[in-house]
Amino acid sequence: MKKSLVALVSVSLLVLAGCGANNSSSNSSSSSSSQTSVKKENTDYQKLSSSDKKKIKFDLTSVKDKDDNNYDVSMTINNKSKKNVSFDPTQFSLLVDGVQRATSDEDDKVTVKAVQQITIDELFEDVSADVLNGENITVEYINKKNIVAKPSFNITTDSASDETAETTNSSNDSQETAATSSTNQAPQDNRVVKRADQAADLFRRATGSWGGYIDATETNGGWQINDTDSGESIGFVSYAGDTTADSNGTTTYDEMLHAEQNGGPVKP
Repeated sequence: MKKSLVALVSVSLLVLAGCGANNSSSNSSSSSSSQTSVKKENTDYQKLSSSDKKKIKFDLTSVKDKDDNNYDVSMTINNKSKKNVSFDPTQFSLLVDGVQRATSDEDDKVTVKAVQQITIDELFEDVSADVLNGENITVEYINKKNIVAKPSFNITTDSASDETAETTNSSNDSQETAATSSTNQAPQDNRVVKRADQAADLFRRATGSWGGYIDATETNGGWQINDTDSGESIGFVSYAGDTTADSNGTTTYDEMLHAEQNGGPVKP
């Protein structure tokens, strides 16, 4: 009788031990499955915060088309943020002095993973040298609130040359001083904003930034606006009077002219 009882207890302990092992294995498997299912989500560029947008760099290069005298423009997007960022290439536009001159036919959406970069080949196709040598070139994503680049294409019109300059400033670096040339500077008589005090006045009125101290420094295509207290760039005013601020995007000169508050033409 005692032997039977001992045998029964031993069998019960073995069964319980097996169940415990199975539960442990199941929990471990579930935990592992849960961990591996977590993936970094993609964020649309326009939904990024201002600080994250500053970590996305856009560089443009142009190559002469072999079939004609026009040029194809490619874009490299360097994502220095910690987020995976998505773009719809059809939403990129190239503008000259605020007028749209080229759009993209690339309809495959792209994602730039965190701390990586990609190149969209021939984002803009068959763009003339006259357009690329135009005044105040900007590249926008979706709308004027997302100016991602202010490129300077020093295109030579020599038909024997197939090479082009490939300099650009991203929206985050657009206020940094860039080399200038006669091809990308608007003639003085055609400029709306001709002086630093005019640029600073327009910036204050467009942004409502009446407090603090700012100054304007002439750069490629317009005026870099600086915070004199911190020394940092906080915006840009084009020769055409369009104002771009890190805090609230771009206000066109036409919008300034018709604004109910703080509007009107550039100061004389």
